Amino acid sequence: MIDFFVGLGLSKTQAGDLNLFLMMLVCSLVLIFLVKKNKVVAFAFSVYVAYFLTRLSYFELTATYIGKITVFLFLAFLIHYALLAPLVSVKLGRGNLLRWLKRIIIALTVVGLMTTVILDWLPTKEVVKLLSPFTLKLFTTKVAKLIWGVLPLLAIALLRKKEN
Repeated sequence: MIDFFVGLGLSKTQAGDLNLFLMMLVCSLVLIFLVKKNKVVAFAFSVYVAYFLTRLSYFELTATYIGKITVFLFLAFLIHYALLAPLVSVKLGRGNLLRWLKRIIIALTVVGLMTTVILDWLPTKEVVKLLSPFTLKLFTTKVAKLIWGVLPLLAIALLRKKEN
């Protein structure tokens, strides 16, 4: 897809940025349908646990970045479906459009967190070739990692329906 955007006249880094953001948006929408509407919050917690477990693992498979990413994604979905989905359900309020908007915001923050994690594991020279300096700062600096790490929790806290 990057070649397509380059063919339209964008530079390689602009095409990489656009490709990354389009993939994040598509992944967010797919995530909402894949993990069910009310279970997006459970998946957010699954991502945190999967990241923690992947960082702690010393298996041969996690020695490469492809292995880490595969284990991370596998664990996120396994933990979600096996443990958290039956237990965690957060109501996001009434109103169809508003509820969908809240789900999309939470899913985008979760996908942003996952993007930060995955970009951190990719070889630096490959990432630098594809993304602009702004996007690299947006996802790979220490401050950005902290912000993306807190953002899903903040979104959940602010967007969930308050119980009376």
